[in-house]
Amino acid sequence: MKQEMRNCPEGEGVSLHKIFKISKITVLVIFFLSGFIARASADIIYLKNGRNIKGLVKSEDEKGVELDLGFGTIKLPQEQVESIDKSSPQEAAFIRQEWCRYNAARQKRDSESQEVGFSKTSQGIVVNVLLNKKVRASLILDTGASLVLLSPRIGKELGLETISLRKGIITKIVLAAGSEADARLIVLDRIAVEGIEAKNIEGAILLKEGAQGDGLLGRSFLNKFNFQIDAENKKLILKKVKPQDILEKTKYFNVTYPSDWEKSLDKEKLIIFGPILPGEENEFQRPYIIIEKDISESAINFAKETGEWYNRWKNLSDIKDKMSELLGESFRNSYPQVQFISSNFSENRDTITLGVLYFFKKYNGKVYSAKIIKKDEPDKSYKLEFFCIDKYFDEYLPVFKRCLESFTINE
Repeated sequence: MKQEMRNCPEGEGVSLHKIFKISKITVLVIFFLSGFIARASADIIYLKNGRNIKGLVKSEDEKGVELDLGFGTIKLPQEQVESIDKSSPQEAAFIRQEWCRYNAARQKRDSESQEVGFSKTSQGIVVNVLLNKKVRASLILDTGASLVLLSPRIGKELGLETISLRKGIITKIVLAAGSEADARLIVLDRIAVEGIEAKNIEGAILLKEGAQGDGLLGRSFLNKFNFQIDAENKKLILKKVKPQDILEKTKYFNVTYPSDWEKSLDKEKLIIFGPILPGEENEFQRPYIIIEKDISESAINFAKETGEWYNRWKNLSDIKDKMSELLGESFRNSYPQVQFISSNFSENRDTITLGVLYFFKKYNGKVYSAKIIKKDEPDKSYKLEFFCIDKYFDEYLPVFKRCLESFTINE
């Protein structure tokens, strides 16, 4: 996707208008909800896989269609396009006007930054921070440190005693003088510097006092921002980094995910890892999303059976209750380590989507598993699975929903 700057007509306001309507069949991008859609309709490209994309057609030829999304463009090969429903010239003009207003507001908002005062000592630049909304500390700004490193005293104030720290994951930390020290890996819920805040920051607590004072403010915090150091005025300028959606293309499917999540692609199996989150008993876990094509015989058979169930009962008013009852019974009989919560079903022209939510007792986490089954070829089905510890599940579930909404099949 390429970004483009537009010239907006003079005199337009900068009130925030969100652009596209969210739909379960939205692909490739996450659209913004807006009241003006009721007054003006965008162009709609219907794809042969049953999904659609909304925007304004910028160009079209025998090779494909280029669609303007308001914040960038995408190109769709002609062989993937079923049909195009175009807006009127008046509607297109109105939508472009709203895009200009929205982008002007976004650029103004994104350009905002905050200046933070610091002091200078023999050890370097010292910044006052608030940890987990309760402990104040003076940390040395160190761009060479990968983590936020804290002293045992600060750890104690946070409620983490040295004895309990030894029960967790111990790592070797290389200090400024080149010496090594043992430290316990932790996750800080929040770090605030004069009101500007970042959440879920990887850190470590030294098991013995050293020469680092309260500790170091390392890259696990600084990487959340674009930052500059104004040494003359003793100011640290912080500007929050806003993650952008990344389109990941594989042989079998396409999907989007936010740029602040990390990916691992093993052949055609895509795993996306979120931030490290505090878990139980001083442990931590990362939410993750797995996306893959079903290739095992059992998975393919399950997809076929699910398709048959749905086709057999889809005209019944209580189909969702019947399917949920069957799945709940199956889970209770086959998976005693999980607690079935709920299920949901949806369909479009070419696929059936089965979603199941359950609680994984062993890891105190929830799983949302979605299976996308092709109606005409049920042996070509796909699994999208999201795991997160229970405490943070609702906070990160929207990331998975964005992946699910963006999912498109290439086969």
